[in-house]
Amino acid sequence: METELVTITATPVEIFVPAGLDPIIAGVKKKVEEFKSQKLNIEKKKDRDKLRSFSAKITKTKTYVDKARLEFVRDRKALLKIIDTEGKHFRDTLDEIKKDVRQPLTDWEEAEKIRVEKERQLEIFNLDYEEAIAENNIFDREKALAKKEAEFARIEEEKRQKEEVARLGKEQKEREERLKKEAAEEATRAAAKLVEAEKAAALKKAADAKAAIEKLERERIESIEREKNRKAEAERERIRAEKQAEIDKRAAIVKAKEDFERKAKAEKEKKDRAKAAAEIKAANKKHQAVINNKILDGLKKIGVSDELGKKIIRAVVTDKIKELTINY
Repeated sequence: METELVTITATPVEIFVPAGLDPIIAGVKKKVEEFKSQKLNIEKKKDRDKLRSFSAKITKTKTYVDKARLEFVRDRKALLKIIDTEGKHFRDTLDEIKKDVRQPLTDWEEAEKIRVEKERQLEIFNLDYEEAIAENNIFDREKALAKKEAEFARIEEEKRQKEEVARLGKEQKEREERLKKEAAEEATRAAAKLVEAEKAAALKKAADAKAAIEKLERERIESIEREKNRKAEAERERIRAEKQAEIDKRAAIVKAKEDFERKAKAEKEKKDRAKAAAEIKAANKKHQAVINNKILDGLKKIGVSDELGKKIIRAVVTDKIKELTINY
C-alpha cells in the first residue's frame, strides 16, 4: 500500500493486530521530524502552504489506513456470518437427531415417573389408614377412663359439699357474734376517723392539684424534648440517606466500569478467535492451492491438458471419484 507520506508493504492481516500499526506510526513520526528540521517561518505564505500540505498528507494517510481497516472488517463480518449460520444449522440438526434417537428412553422415563408416583401414593394411603385405626383405639380407651374418673370426682364433690355446709354454718355463727362486738367499737372510732378523713381530704385535694400542675409541666417539657429528638433523628436519617445514596452511586459506577471492561475483554477474545479461524482457513486454502497446482503440473507432464487436469482435480476434491483422494 502506497500513500503520499509513507509506504505500507504489510497486508491488512499483518497490520491489524496488536502493535501492528506501530511501524507505520513510526514512519509518520520520522517524516514529521524531517519536515520540522526545515525550520519554516510561519509568517511566510510559502511556508504556511508547505505546513498545510504536509498536514493534509497525514490526514490522507490516516484515511487510507482507516479505509483499509473498514474493508478488512467488512470481509471478516461476512465470514463470521457464514460461520454462525452453518454452526447454528449443525447444532439444531444434531439436537433433532439426538431427540429422535433418545425418544424411546424419554418415553420410558416418563412412564417410570408415573409408576413410581402411583406406588408412593399407595404407600401414603396405607400408612394413613393404619394410623387412623390406631388413633381410634386410643380414643375408645381414653373415653372409658374419662367416664370412670368423672364418677369418682362426683362422689368426692358430694362429700366436700356436705363438709363445706357444716363449716360455713359454724363460721356464720362466730361471725355474727364478732360483728356485734366490733360494731360498738367501730362507732367510737368512726367519729374520730371522720375528723381525720376530712382533714386528709383537704390535704389530698391540694396535693392532687399541685401534682396535676407539675404533671402538665413535665408533659410539656417531655413533649418539647421528644419533638427536638424527633427532628434530630430526622436530620441524622437524612444525612445517613445522603451518605448511603453516595455509596450506592459510587458502587454503581464501579460496577458499570467492571461490566464495560468485562464486555470489552469478551468482545476482544471473540474477535481474536474469529481472526485465528479465518487465518487458519486462509492458510489451508493456500496450502490446498499449492498441492492442486503440483498435481496439475504432474498431470500435464503425462500428457493431460490443463483444462482436463483441473476437471480431474475438482472431481477428486468433490468426492466424485470415491476411490481416489488427495492428501493435503
